[in-house]
Amino acid sequence: MNESEWTENTTCLACGAQVSPDVDRAFACSPDTYLCFECAEARGGVYDSDEDRWVVAPDTSGLEDERRPHA
Repeated sequence: MNESEWTENTTCLACGAQVSPDVDRAFACSPDTYLCFECAEARGGVYDSDEDRWVVAPDTSGLEDERRPHA
């Protein structure tokens, strides 16, 4: 397999669905964490397909952030 054809999958922070950031219209919460398209829209995110970008970021409050130390 050509290295340029390889895509890494991850899971949506909210629902656990498989997300392929290179292919899916997922919202990047951080360099390593994503929301799937459906969860991002449900949290108020607005995606502009003509511009191929999120024009309104979804609300990510309440999602677990692995980078924060646990209390």
